[in-house]
Amino acid sequence: MSLELTIREFEEINLYSNKNLEKVVASIVNESSNAALVAMYEDSIILLDHEEGQFYFADYKFDPNKLTLEFDNFKPINLVKENYDFKKAAFRSL
Repeated sequence: MSLELTIREFEEINLYSNKNLEKVVASIVNESSNAALVAMYEDSIILLDHEEGQFYFADYKFDPNKLTLEFDNFKPINLVKENYDFKKAAFRSL
């Protein structure tokens, strides 16, 4: 059984593929005065506020019919330095 699509349907599927959508989102985010796209997932993203040096995890919604992109539920990501010392751990195991 094969999948039958019109050329237009096929173009629309490819237009909104994850790879293409990531390019669009990166372009929109990079046009803002203080943000950069770090990573993009199925329904969420990681952004960097490069003025403050703060990472944020946020949800996004893309509406292909209205061609709108909405971000919400911003949560700051606080990175902490690990105290793990590989050398000490390796020598303790000997």
